[in-house]
This record gives sequence, C-alpha cells and structure tokens, in this order.
Amino acid sequence: MDRIDLRSAIDRLKTGWWWISDSDWRRRHTENRQRIRNFRLAQRSAVERLLTAFGSRVLAGPFAGMSFSPALLSNVYCAQVLLGTYELEIHGVLKEICESTYSLIVDIGADNGYYVCGLKRSRPDIRIVAFEAALAKHTNIHALLRENTVEEGTTVHGLCDPSSLQSQLDGESRPFVLCDIDGAEVELLDVDNVPALTKADILVETHDGIREGISDLLIQRFSPTHDIQVLPERTRRVSDAPAGMPLSGPELIAAMDEFRGFPQTWLWMVAKSHGSGNGVRQVGLAKDERTVPTSS
Repeated sequence: MDRIDLRSAIDRLKTGWWWISDSDWRRRHTENRQRIRNFRLAQRSAVERLLTAFGSRVLAGPFAGMSFSPALLSNVYCAQVLLGTYELEIHGVLKEICESTYSLIVDIGADNGYYVCGLKRSRPDIRIVAFEAALAKHTNIHALLRENTVEEGTTVHGLCDPSSLQSQLDGESRPFVLCDIDGAEVELLDVDNVPALTKADILVETHDGIREGISDLLIQRFSPTHDIQVLPERTRRVSDAPAGMPLSGPELIAAMDEFRGFPQTWLWMVAKSHGSGNGVRQVGLAKDERTVPTSS
C-alpha cells in the first residue's frame, strides 16, 4: 500500500468513527453532502438548458461571446460562467483592465484558462503569461485558447515562485498581475521577494477562510506602494442574470451559485505611480460606495 492509499484508508476509518460516535458531526456531514448534491443537480440542469438554448458561449459580463467548451463536460458545474455572472464583484475592475495600456498580463493560478482566454480576447495586443501548478490543466488552457483563436502571444508555465514572477515582471513598464492561488498569495505577493510588484497593478482573490488575516496582511504590505480597493463577495440577485434566460427566478439564483465555503474578498491594488491616490476603499456593487479612512 503506497502513501496515498494509506492516507485514504485512514481518512475512511476516521469518517466511520465520527459517523458512529458523533451525532452532531453526522448531522453536519449529511447536511453538507445534501448541499453538494443539490448544488450539482441545479448546476447541471441549468447548464444543460443554457447549452440547448445558446450553445457553449458566455452570455454576458466582461467576456461575453467567449466560447467555453468545458461546459460540455458532465462533471463541470459552470452555469454562472455561461450566464456571465461569475465573480461579478470584479467585473468593473476587469473592464478597467481591458481598457488599460498594460505591457504584460500575468495570470497566476490559471485553472481552466477562463481569465487567460477572456483577457486575451479583449486585448489580443497584450502578451499574457499564465502560471498553473497543475500541469494536467495546461492542455485544457491551450484548447480553450485555440477554440477562441487567441493562442498566439500566450505562454503557459507551471508553478509560480517569487523568482519566476520577478523574472517575468522585471523590465516591464506597466504589468498587471491576476492571482488566485488558495492562500499561497501570502508567500508569493511579497515586495521583499518580488520587488517588481511595486510597479504592477494586482487583482488578488484572498482566502481568509483558508488562512486567517490574509486580506489585512496584504493591505498592510501593499498600502505604501498601492491604492487598494476591497471588493467583498455579495449575494446574487435575479436581476444580475441576463434577460431572456430559460430559467425561473429560483433556478437563476441556483445557477449563479459559486459554492464558496466562506465569504470571499478581492483586493484591487493599483500602483501609486499610475493610480488615483485613493488609499484603501471598501467597495460594494451598490451605488453608495463607502470610503474607509487609511494612512498612506
């Protein structure tokens, strides 16, 4: 028995013991499994109906019109991607990015290539470097780029460490960094190890539910060199979806569910050398944008 098989066997024994001995754990475990089943059923139903009505293209949002063939796979729950509401909290920032004069875009944690492809479609003139530690996903990234005829000018690498990030940013006049790496942003986004980050605009998805205090740490770390907007997750509304969808109101809400295990936050950090001098702002999607004081 190898190490992975042994770990799996131990996990099964633990689960069995908790199931027998802990009624509260058994209740929570059952509820969570039911929540997962409900999410998957709602997502697959929505995906199938959207595919039938519109095919595998993104219907709205900053990447509207992009072909997204991963939706055709039976184990992909991406109705919110097809609807164009995926991570709508950062849609305004993405629009700003697509209209800016960046010399380089670096996507760290590229996953299936959604952002790589969407940004390249919007700005085919800008060179994009993607990092994805799971090498098995590289084929899918390249396939999505080919599907949308935007593969030229994009490079895909494996794990991103401070040295490789510094080498990409070094010498660039105005780079942009997109980062979503499940808590590892603490080690990677560090100006002491990657000094070129001081001149980069950075959009990072923070993961305080995985490592407590990440958002505050990054705000403290980058406040001297960047103006920072804090973009919190918010509940989806039926009005967030594009009009004319073949789904009822409750079905639309379920289709837009991104199934996050904890409240999510994004930080939009614009280098002060080409920023607006706004310090740190807490930004929602409502019209009443709230400003919080900060020392800068």
